[in-house]
Amino acid sequence: MTDILWDFFELIVTVFEEFVIIHFICKFLGHNFSTVKGKVIYVSGSLVGSVVVSIVDHLVNYESWLGAIYMAYWFVFALLFLDGKILNKFFAVLLANMVVIFSSTLIPSSVSAILRSEMTALYSQKSFIRLMTILMVQLCIFYFCSLILKLIDKALLKLKKKEWGLIISVFVISFFSLIMIQLTLLNIKNDLNTDVYTISLLLSAEFGIVVLNSICLYITVALSKGNKSAEEFKLKTQQYEYSIQYAETIRKQYEEMRSTRHDIKQHFAVIQRLHQDGDFDEAIKYTNSCVESISKPEIFIDVGDVFINAILNSKLSIAKSKGIEVMCRTGNGISGINAYDLCNLLGNILDNAIDGAQKVSSGKFIEVVMEADEFKLNIRVSNSIEKSVLETNKKLKTSKGEHELHGLGIKTIRSLAEKYNGMADFYEEGLIFYCHVIMYK
Repeated sequence: MTDILWDFFELIVTVFEEFVIIHFICKFLGHNFSTVKGKVIYVSGSLVGSVVVSIVDHLVNYESWLGAIYMAYWFVFALLFLDGKILNKFFAVLLANMVVIFSSTLIPSSVSAILRSEMTALYSQKSFIRLMTILMVQLCIFYFCSLILKLIDKALLKLKKKEWGLIISVFVISFFSLIMIQLTLLNIKNDLNTDVYTISLLLSAEFGIVVLNSICLYITVALSKGNKSAEEFKLKTQQYEYSIQYAETIRKQYEEMRSTRHDIKQHFAVIQRLHQDGDFDEAIKYTNSCVESISKPEIFIDVGDVFINAILNSKLSIAKSKGIEVMCRTGNGISGINAYDLCNLLGNILDNAIDGAQKVSSGKFIEVVMEADEFKLNIRVSNSIEKSVLETNKKLKTSKGEHELHGLGIKTIRSLAEKYNGMADFYEEGLIFYCHVIMYK
């Protein structure tokens, strides 16, 4: 009967631990628990993980290196069913594994040292001490998982490749170090009085590794926040530069209007004088020359907002000056989106379109379509391309030399679409590249 109760207790503990760990990994990667699919993925992943752990526990008393099987399962689960970058998934799994290792090594070691009992007894004997140790381990796992999630704040980590490499290497080395320390403690003989100094040193080493990893985790969060701040600063700088451009465009348009108004006054004065002198033929010639001079093809788009007009007209005029054919179709109802955000969005989209179209040897074009209703704004910008872009550059990384200073356009487009609960999609049809953005009002 005792054996059955112990088996049932260990099964409950295993299921609880897997639910805690899978919840941690899912939460870390921003998994949506509110949908039926999200709940099914979470519960199924936890139950399958419980089966994996139960099988390993049935084979050995202490998993040691076999504990890597848990990590392998969690990583496969994250790859198949959760969103996020591979490095983020690996880090989430590694972090979860370290929490389990820390808890399942430090607490049993401490209990063994305090009670002067063998480590093997805690893993094999069915005693009250073992029961309390298991409960403390689970409590520790639950507490540290909750604490890390609060510290990291949904795991929106922004780290460079070198930073990822250094941080992950620290956790991997710590994992192997803790396993070796624990195996050493398990191999200590029955004469605990003789080995009390050794046990103290090993426990101190375990505690030191835990502290170092806690510091490493804090540094990880600090680095991530620093990188986020730097990226946000670059985006703000870019937005400021666009604002300056918009203001300069409007100023030039105003100066041109003043100049045109002044010129028209002069032209009317000349025509009036010619009429007064009866020189009607000259007046007709002069009038025709004036009409011809102001009939040069220009781009002028009016969507009902002076700032959006400025960015569309200035960018498309630049495109035309580069020999790019320009087509633009806009509808009513463009209002409802912050003009500053919309100008920033259009500026980035059109900059990318101009950059892509001007590389084409012939048949260069850009087409802008803006359609809106009372709920959303649809923007679709297409441009000619020389060859497929997505085939060799699926993530649309910048091809410019200074990656830190460039490549913000795509990020800005996506972040502005997300700000309005919309989406940004990039795709190709033949040798035409499309940027399609939906923004909800």
